[in-house]
Amino acid sequence: MINAIVNLTQEGYFELNLPMLFTFIASYFFMYRKLGETRYPETKKVGLSCRIVSCLHAFLSCYGSYMYLTEQISYTEWSNKYIMISRMYILYDIVMILLNFNFNELMHHIIFYAGMLATDREISRLVALGLFAEMTNFNLYFGWFLLTIGYNNTKIFKINAFMLLVVYFVTRVINYGYLSYAIFNMFGFEFRYLIIPSLWFLNIHWFKTLVNKAINMYKVEN
Repeated sequence: MINAIVNLTQEGYFELNLPMLFTFIASYFFMYRKLGETRYPETKKVGLSCRIVSCLHAFLSCYGSYMYLTEQISYTEWSNKYIMISRMYILYDIVMILLNFNFNELMHHIIFYAGMLATDREISRLVALGLFAEMTNFNLYFGWFLLTIGYNNTKIFKINAFMLLVVYFVTRVINYGYLSYAIFNMFGFEFRYLIIPSLWFLNIHWFKTLVNKAINMYKVEN
């Protein structure tokens, strides 16, 4: 099934795969329509639809990276299929950000897309490791969902928040710290490889924000 979804081709860095781009757009409208049949808050339906599509991308990108790093697929297959998926997802998400006037995340997505364009065989394994950062989306968005339905004082919310901090710290802070060191060790301060260190600094900033929120939640409870 997954192979059918990602049966794509890629010929250049700036090639668009319109069927894949359409898949993300169609998935969003499908989820939004389904949520319209529920009593979920109307003002939150756009956000939840976007987050579900984001989790779909996170699963595909992590799956592809795992397959590549464990040498179950070749560099060509990983690059032509899964990197193209990430490029099309980022383009879709940039459009959604602009439509919903959520400019806080715009810079992150621009850097992310530039990183996908800079991918080549020499740094491919580092990029694959970096894509594991998408694993944080599952806990992050599940916490957001619990918050929107008023479950922010439950045990499941607190357990999820703790898991988010752990996964975020491992996959985005430690992982990107290692990737930044590896990039500088291999290439020095070459401009096109500054994408990963840039993402590392952004991830550190957001991790501090998550920690502060966790501390504030603890203070409120006591």
